[in-house]
Amino acid sequence: LARHARNTQNPTRSGLEDDFLPFCRRYGLPTPVLNTVLHGHEVDALFVPELVVVELDDPNYHRDLDTFESDRERDATMLAHGIPTVRITTLRLTRSPEREAKRLHSILASRR
Repeated sequence: LARHARNTQNPTRSGLEDDFLPFCRRYGLPTPVLNTVLHGHEVDALFVPELVVVELDDPNYHRDLDTFESDRERDATMLAHGIPTVRITTLRLTRSPEREAKRLHSILASRR
C-alpha cells in the first residue's frame, strides 16, 4: 500500500470533512487518512489497514457533470483494485450518525 497511497494527514476542504474525524473519534472508529492519493485519485478518507475509502458527499460540492463523472471514475478505479468506496452524505452523517457509524464498523470489520 505504501507505494499507492501518500500517508499524510492533509488539510480538509469542506465542513463535512472537518466533521468526519470527530465523528470517527466519537463512535470509536479508527482514524482515517484524509485527502490522500490512492491509485492516481484523491480520496476524501482512507481507512488504511482495511483498505476502505469513504467519500463525503455534500450536494453543494457535487452539482456539476464533471464532478459527478469523476466521482464514478474514482469509485470504479478503487473497485478494480478491490477497494470499496462508502459514500456518506451530509444528511446521513448529521441525522443518523449512529447508523452510519455502525455500518462503517461492520464494513471495516469485514475487511480485517
